[in-house]
Amino acid sequence: MPTYYVRPDGNDSNTGLGSSAGQAWLTITKAMGATGIASGDTVYVAPGTYRSATGFTIATAYTSATQMLADPTGAQFSGISAGPVRLSVFTPTDTSAGTSNAVLSGTTNNLLIQGFEIYGFTGNGINITATASTIIDKCVCFGSTATNTVGIQITPSGTNTSGTKFQIRNCIVVGYFGGINILGPGGGSYLSVFADLYDNLCIGQQGGGGIGVSFQFSSASPSYGAITNIYNNVVIGTNGLGIIGSTFTSPGMCNIVNNLVMNCATGLRGLSSTYITALNNRVINCTTASASVTFGATNSSNGIPGIDAGQGLLHNLTSLQFAGSTLGSPNTAFGTTGLTGTDLFGVAWSGASPDAGGITYRSLATLTPTYQPTERNASAITIAPGSTSQSIELYLGATGLVFNTSGLAAYYVRNQSAPVAITLVTQTATGAWASGGFAEIDSSTVPGVYRLDLPDAALAAGADDVTVVVRGASGTNGAVMTVKLSSGGVTEAQTAGAVWNAVRSSYGTAGTFGEDFNTNVNTRPIADAV
Repeated sequence: MPTYYVRPDGNDSNTGLGSSAGQAWLTITKAMGATGIASGDTVYVAPGTYRSATGFTIATAYTSATQMLADPTGAQFSGISAGPVRLSVFTPTDTSAGTSNAVLSGTTNNLLIQGFEIYGFTGNGINITATASTIIDKCVCFGSTATNTVGIQITPSGTNTSGTKFQIRNCIVVGYFGGINILGPGGGSYLSVFADLYDNLCIGQQGGGGIGVSFQFSSASPSYGAITNIYNNVVIGTNGLGIIGSTFTSPGMCNIVNNLVMNCATGLRGLSSTYITALNNRVINCTTASASVTFGATNSSNGIPGIDAGQGLLHNLTSLQFAGSTLGSPNTAFGTTGLTGTDLFGVAWSGASPDAGGITYRSLATLTPTYQPTERNASAITIAPGSTSQSIELYLGATGLVFNTSGLAAYYVRNQSAPVAITLVTQTATGAWASGGFAEIDSSTVPGVYRLDLPDAALAAGADDVTVVVRGASGTNGAVMTVKLSSGGVTEAQTAGAVWNAVRSSYGTAGTFGEDFNTNVNTRPIADAV
């Protein structure tokens, strides 16, 4: 399926099929409109601020997996610096009045929305109506306190199944009336809703729920159970309900597990405790710990919050991830089995089991700075033509890449010939050569450096040079290496040997070099000896 591109200096009259300014589209409206991407396609959006007073509407109900991907690192785009990818209803500037429109909305299915910053005013941030397989990942919403608005919302438009569930994950919502929501249609309609809401952070909701399934309806006689999982979220400072799990009838079930809820009017709220399971949650400094939710022994409303709010940095101690568990926090390993093995930022849980909350203990002082590429890395080496079983080292910047990382591709070009794809295969840093072998050298000591085993055909005699390109993976702009095919020089070992032999040739042949040197110094004229 095609891959399309949007960038701030593009043009909607372009094809959209390339990442350069002369190929990419200019607007989100074009990309997500009726003449934009189609089912199964992917669109990458370059760093920049994209504004629309009326918001951005997704026009197509996709029938297969489709991706709308922000690219904050600029990895897919040459000549664009890393930065946020922002969608905003504040126009023409950040200090203008916003509008009441939803920032990103539409009726669609099978869509992954990832990596955007959403700036709303009095409308919803992301507001999607869907039946199946809608995923919102790594998005950040800033905005409204207007009544009945939320940061991120999916409204089911029909019955979905466990294989087509909704997911809202790894997201941050600040300052909406409501935070993150799966909202049932009400009005006597009955739906089976399968959804996972996990590893999210919600701060400062002003009346609605922080995270929840406001109305989860079960079909009157479904052939499957409707299950919603609300795992490992952090909700702070909601002037209302922290986490809501509402379900009407069996076999509908809502699992509220491993969450940290702080400073809310009511921590956990349900419609009927019969069909809600609440396990290993910490509900701290809330007026009411729970309502219509059985608050069993595995939950806790005692103790300190146990998170970092900037105190380490303030007191010149180790700086930790904001809202993450502090060292020795009561949140650490408080949780039971989680949906994933990592927190909101993809960091493995610091304890034997997940924390309560969505962010584990992590010292920021020990982190390797994130590589933010602005252009491809280029270098050159010399290899004799006809050489076989040769490996090169490339600097790609990003860590953790493997031979089958999504989007990663390699090519070689010989003397203006057509590019030849290099089929990448698994390799290790010190393994025996294998054509197309690809491996990271060491992510700790030389982060971003990779080994690539060149196909023998790339170095065959008959060309002056060959250019090797590795590109395409998220987080890197790739690397370009020019290999000059020449045997005119000598190797370092040959150079050392040539110097050694030249020195020896100026003395006699008897004895070792040291003996011969001493003998000649004593018997030859001083000028010659020196």
